[in-house]
Amino acid sequence: MVNDKNIYGTKMLPLPSPTFVVFYNGKQKRDEESELRLSDAFVKKQENPNLEVIVKVKNINMGNSQELFEKCKPMRDYMIFVDKVRKYSQEQTLEDAVE
Repeated sequence: MVNDKNIYGTKMLPLPSPTFVVFYNGKQKRDEESELRLSDAFVKKQENPNLEVIVKVKNINMGNSQELFEKCKPMRDYMIFVDKVRKYSQEQTLEDAVE
């Protein structure tokens, strides 16, 4: 994005806005969508921290994130795989369930 640009100059280089996403597939119950804030981990809470990162958390356990499930085949396949492994691992070893 900044190839052939004077990154050490005084002119601001335009950059696209970043979006940070965490795909959650843990076993704890979690909302379909939520946010994590870096400032929540700061020892000293500040009303306006000098640095803030907001991460979108999407629950990708089966039954959640239906739009993502329908629009992204690799994510859909992964969601189905994890769901089946969890079900199979209740009756057999995790290694066998993965197989």
